[in-house]
Amino acid sequence: MEASKMYRLNKIQQMLGDRQVQAIADATGLSRWTIYNVRNGVGKIRYETIELLSDYFEDYFERHK
Repeated sequence: MEASKMYRLNKIQQMLGDRQVQAIADATGLSRWTIYNVRNGVGKIRYETIELLSDYFEDYFERHK
């Protein structure tokens, strides 16, 4: 079984920069405000949130190879 890749927070913030926030919210179950806060580095960001976003981007890039 292949280990999944965990993106670092700064990479996730960079990747969120040009994405449709509502589409990510729909796909992950996170609120738009949570995603905005992660992207802008506002507040405390939970590990579980980073996991969800990392999994989202891993799946996204796998589908768009």
